[in-house]
Amino acid sequence: MHNEKDGDARAPQWKKPYEPAILELDPTKLQQRISDAHQAILDRVEEPRTRRPSDGEQQALNDALRNLRVLRTLSEFGAEGHTQMKI
Repeated sequence: MHNEKDGDARAPQWKKPYEPAILELDPTKLQQRISDAHQAILDRVEEPRTRRPSDGEQQALNDALRNLRVLRTLSEFGAEGHTQMKI
């Protein structure tokens, strides 16, 4: 087992743009952050077969894509003036 610090150092590259996307509060930056994170996840999925994600990482990738889809939908819904996301 590794400690939290080691886990951060070995975090998959796709998490670097993903985490800021899910934490972004500025609606003018959100769509770009979502796009960047989505592309990073797809890049990871499409890496050569020799570097396939583990089952755990594959589940995390699927969850991240689902989260981005929901976030994009919510942000677009809010951008149309139908609702305001309050935090």
